[in-house]
Amino acid sequence: MNKKEVSLMKKRLTGILTSLVLVFGIFGAVPASASSIITSGYYKYTIYQNGAIQIVDYTGPSSGLKYTVPASIDGRKVIAIGEEAFEGCDFASITIPNGIKHIYYGAFSACMYATSISIPSSVTFIDNYAFDSCRSIKSITIPGSVKKLGDSAFGYCASLTKVSLKSGIQEIGKLAFEDCYSLKSVVVPNSVKNIGSYAFGFYYNDYSKTEDKISGFKLYGSKGSVAQSYAGFFGVAFGVVVATTPANCTGFKVAAVSVKAVKLTCNKVAGATGYVFYRAKAGKWVRVGVRKTNSFYEGNLASGTSYRYAVKAYRTVKGKNYYSKSYPTLWTSTKPGTVNFTVTPGVGKVALKWGKVRGATEYIGYIKFSANGSWNNLVETKFTNMTVSGLTRGQTYWFTIKAVRTAHGKNYCGAFVTKSAKSK
Repeated sequence: MNKKEVSLMKKRLTGILTSLVLVFGIFGAVPASASSIITSGYYKYTIYQNGAIQIVDYTGPSSGLKYTVPASIDGRKVIAIGEEAFEGCDFASITIPNGIKHIYYGAFSACMYATSISIPSSVTFIDNYAFDSCRSIKSITIPGSVKKLGDSAFGYCASLTKVSLKSGIQEIGKLAFEDCYSLKSVVVPNSVKNIGSYAFGFYYNDYSKTEDKISGFKLYGSKGSVAQSYAGFFGVAFGVVVATTPANCTGFKVAAVSVKAVKLTCNKVAGATGYVFYRAKAGKWVRVGVRKTNSFYEGNLASGTSYRYAVKAYRTVKGKNYYSKSYPTLWTSTKPGTVNFTVTPGVGKVALKWGKVRGATEYIGYIKFSANGSWNNLVETKFTNMTVSGLTRGQTYWFTIKAVRTAHGKNYCGAFVTKSAKSK
């Protein structure tokens, strides 16, 4: 039995399991029965209970075409490519549109002339033999949305030289990249929790009927990762990848605010060399500080004014800086200034008057009846004057006015001065 006969036997056995998966709907909505196959032009499809469809066969031209799978047929959204639907098509390239979730067993197997295949981030499952024997493809990117990559998914892709596995992938099936003779290295992300037998670095030897190592192949991953365990168990060369891009910052918050300054902090990021702080200005992010520590103080700001900030962690490796991929943002405000007010005594009353304070949304007046007494709330107002009546003639009272700015769900209070007056 030669290599191809072995492959066909594997495919037949796997096909039985895949058929069961389709029947019982393990991967989502249940498609219509085989007797409900609908023909529309070059396509045959079945309808899921939710109204979306699975392409089950393509009968159109393929030779030399730069082919894009339709996103919809007859007004129905395509979400799956069925078993061997495009097997053996002679496309020059294959583009799978965003919105397709599942690529089932052997869907594009033996598309031997396709030099490129584009897989969108909507795909969550690539079944066994999905792209097996696509011998002309040179590189492939598997998005992190794909949680499982099936057995022999890219087996016998003999021209494949580059595989990019994005973080998010959890399982790589056995023989996933078997017989990829031109593939000399792969970096496996830490998200991968299981790697099947002979997934990387092996080819099937027709003479010895065994899986033999591909000369010069090396697997890369983090120290202590599943990739390292796989390499150790199967005797594959392994290289430790030092992560260059740091994790995203978390816990971004305002630590302190004054009239003309703010202090920002975030949680420490493991392995980060430092942190870059940005402030929004005219619709663009402007770098305002680079710090080795996870905090930043910016002064000389305008009082009573809102500001928006962001932060990224960075790591320096061999003289080059690598920045976290995304960044948290926050709004904050400086405090309004001190209210300078005048006190004018009257008969049994006192008149208070002040000018507008930048950024203040209201003012709060307080009174106390002795120098060491407690403050009592008088009024909360948007106006810049008030009269306190009903006072005892000849008695001294103490007053203060605070400016308050309400912004971004918080209250920011300015400093205050105290003045006294004796009622006439």
